[in-house]
Amino acid sequence: MKRTATKEPPNAYLDWRVWLAFLILFSISVPWYWPETHDQTLIGIPLWVLVTLSSSFFISALTAWLLLFRWPNSSKPEDDANE
Repeated sequence: MKRTATKEPPNAYLDWRVWLAFLILFSISVPWYWPETHDQTLIGIPLWVLVTLSSSFFISALTAWLLLFRWPNSSKPEDDANE
């Protein structure tokens, strides 16, 4: 798989949109906003558990995407003088 060069700044992985996405996903993943009396279930699992697991999956997917496609490439080309 070949990566294509983009014209993004070197710290594109630290963009404010990335941090906003993480903030929203982490806010959704913590079930503090669910009422204590909420007992709705889906396929026998409490709904808040499914929401937490889903947001955890998306947090992991976003992190993997950042590492694969946005993380700076640290490999440097070899100098011809070292031959």
